[in-house]
Amino acid sequence: MFGWFRRNIRKVEVLGVGVEFHPPEAVPTAPNPAGGDKAAPAAERLAVQQRSAKVNWEQLVAVLQERVGPGQVTTYKECSEWAFGHPDGGNSVRAMLEAAAKRGHHVVTNRVVFTDGSCGAADSAYGPSAQLRAEGVPFSGLAVDLGRCPAVKLPRE
Repeated sequence: MFGWFRRNIRKVEVLGVGVEFHPPEAVPTAPNPAGGDKAAPAAERLAVQQRSAKVNWEQLVAVLQERVGPGQVTTYKECSEWAFGHPDGGNSVRAMLEAAAKRGHHVVTNRVVFTDGSCGAADSAYGPSAQLRAEGVPFSGLAVDLGRCPAVKLPRE
């Protein structure tokens, strides 16, 4: 398994932030939306591969601004599925959101949480927990209560 990663995942610099890049041929096949064990049709897989080769933090921020408003959240997994066509790109999404936050987009990037509802570092310079509480997002302990505030689904083109 690790050999596949070494062969197919490249580190690139995006505006000074290290980001993992999946070459189009290395992107896992998309699941079939109709269900079943067969892979999605070739045209759909190609669309996911082409999008994943081009996604940058500015595009991610634009989608988040359009879809995730005050009092709403989405997850790193959801962002990964939107950007790369699979749920395993959380580290790449985190790096893109970190680049965006450093450029003044922390309000929208704070609305992205982990699948368990946690917001990341409590001592973050951008204060995601405080912002989300002020926006009225329900919490259960230290994490967003995703049962009462479900993650917003991002569009799958």
